Amino acid sequence: MIHVRRSPCPKKLQKEGPVWLKDLRQAKTDCERIKNDPNSTEKEKAEAERSFKAAQGKYNHSTIKRALQTMFNGGVVSKSTKCAYCETAIESPKGQDIEHFYPKAVYLDKTFDWDNLLIACVSCNEEFKGDDFPVDPEGRPLLINPTSEEPADHLSFLFDVETLESHVEGKDEMGRITVDFFALNGFRSTDKKGRSLAAVRQSVVLGWITMALLFQKEADLDKRKDLLEEFQGLCHPKTQYAAFARAIHRAL
Repeated sequence: MIHVRRSPCPKKLQKEGPVWLKDLRQAKTDCERIKNDPNSTEKEKAEAERSFKAAQGKYNHSTIKRALQTMFNGGVVSKSTKCAYCETAIESPKGQDIEHFYPKAVYLDKTFDWDNLLIACVSCNEEFKGDDFPVDPEGRPLLINPTSEEPADHLSFLFDVETLESHVEGKDEMGRITVDFFALNGFRSTDKKGRSLAAVRQSVVLGWITMALLFQKEADLDKRKDLLEEFQGLCHPKTQYAAFARAIHRAL
């Protein structure tokens, strides 16, 4: 996980967001009234629920999703992007969920709040997070929001030379909860080979470790410069698992 600088709110959301929120509040009120009315038919209840879902889902607009794709791809316009939490590359737009950091099912007024919207993979958004949202006794989030927090303040990115696996470890309560909550080292049902995320990162990060060793052993200054520039390129926000590339780069 790396810090991602939030881009300006899309004009579509700026213009329509307040209207959408007003409609959503009304749809929720209507839905609850109809569901609580003993005289309402099942058809009426189903229709009210559909209207509420339609009002709630207006955030999933193409221009909003495109802005998030670009933001989490380091400003590079592309249909592929990265998960805000695990940094796994998501090639297919179908696997890119618009994620509400504060769950929309709980925090209705944040449904169309640009600062609350992220891009997440299916595993992080649906398998692990859903509507769960740990908070402290004062109601403050215990999960890292990579657009408002610096993840490196809460997380360490380590490479195990024995298992060749790359691990994320929490430095504090927020970091530890985030690692466990999103299984940032664990197994995910979406991995068809049944690998842990730490193992999935292995081949990528191992290549970077090899580059770092070459850099340390290289005596030719020009070659060292070339290797360093290549490594700096790997630290770009669009790079999958860039947090590990940055950790290795800092150690050079």
